[in-house]
Amino acid sequence: MNMEIVSIEKKTFEMMVAAFGALSEKVAALRRKSDT
Repeated sequence: MNMEIVSIEKKTFEMMVAAFGALSEKVAALRRKSDT
């Protein structure tokens, strides 16, 4: 496998993880608002 492909996949994976983390933070914030 090409190293270029591996690095692109790693970057995409990291972006997905970051996006998912931001999304779950928003969900957690919304839950806190609805709890109060």
